[in-house]
Amino acid sequence: MPFDHRDQMAAILTDGKVAELKHLTQPGMGDNKMRALVSDLGHLES
Repeated sequence: MPFDHRDQMAAILTDGKVAELKHLTQPGMGDNKMRALVSDLGHLES
């Protein structure tokens, strides 16, 4: 994630959401799961 987006995401995401994202992004996650996660984060930014 580009450095300038970190501040934006920090303002949007709660500690609980960050913990959930860490759980969801474990090594070996499938491509479809990663695409869905990236899509969801994109919707949060808008």
